[in-house]
Amino acid sequence: MPTTLSPNGCHMRPAHLIHSIALLAALLPCISTAQDLPSEARSGGPIELQPARLATVARQVSQADAAVQWDFANIALDLLLESYRQELHSAATERASTSGRRAKLASWRAGTRDLISRLESSHARLADGATLGIRVDAQDQVLIVIEGLPVAVSALRPDAEQSIDEQILGRFCGYNDCSVLAGGSPSDHHHPGVTAGTWYFAPNTPPTFESGQLFRCEFTDTGSRRQKSEACSRAANEALQLASRLEQAKQRGYRIDWDLLANSSPADLENGRIVVNRDGAYIEMPTPTLWKLVRADWQRLVAWLPSTTDAQRTALVIRDATRLLDTTGQESGRP
Repeated sequence: MPTTLSPNGCHMRPAHLIHSIALLAALLPCISTAQDLPSEARSGGPIELQPARLATVARQVSQADAAVQWDFANIALDLLLESYRQELHSAATERASTSGRRAKLASWRAGTRDLISRLESSHARLADGATLGIRVDAQDQVLIVIEGLPVAVSALRPDAEQSIDEQILGRFCGYNDCSVLAGGSPSDHHHPGVTAGTWYFAPNTPPTFESGQLFRCEFTDTGSRRQKSEACSRAANEALQLASRLEQAKQRGYRIDWDLLANSSPADLENGRIVVNRDGAYIEMPTPTLWKLVRADWQRLVAWLPSTTDAQRTALVIRDATRLLDTTGQESGRP
């Protein structure tokens, strides 16, 4: 597919030429916005695994009848136009201090006026009965597709994104079913919780509890077996949940630095933040059992995590599982 040039000579992606994410890159000469960057290139911070509220509703709307889809698209386009016109009005009073900044500001204003014109054209086609579809991509970007051309529901400024989303939901949900927003936390359906297990005893082998056929804990003796089996099952559930969250992060475009994870201290998990790459992106997830692991067991666990999505999964063995019973955690993560 050929690449399209913006008025400033910047290359633009045809699929999203009409509005927002790709078009915003044209508003200043070849300067990318935060929204233009792939997820893995964004600055560090929490990885949002819960689907965005607007994206959640849009997915439901995409399966609804034509009248509901039209209502959603009409409200979204109305509010996008309101927002963009207000941004242009506010920029009309701005004064740049240098010729370079004045040129960029003029380019931004021209680009925004063009964007508004395109939105108005899309809105008019919608009113005239153009073919319509609602899509949500892997990054939760909501797209209104009018006669095959996508319009990204996106603010001009990243810090205004949530405000527009909530305004759209406020108007749409006042007259339509948005019960899907009552859903719970991020799905870990790929790895159902472990609830049962089996003890194994053999000569010259440590007493071992196997939880869910994927997680084995070796202990030094056979005492307190109930507490040990419960601790092993908790660790297994946390590990499988962590594997699921990491897979979700990958699907959202985040790079997972497995070496960084392996070389971190298990005790670093105590604050509930798991840093996944050198940009500082992290998953918020409590791991009250896993952070007690010694470093060698933690490294084995990190090496095992990617295999949990394979058809032929191997079991992980925690060699020093007695650590899981530690109630102080003071020496957690020691070599």
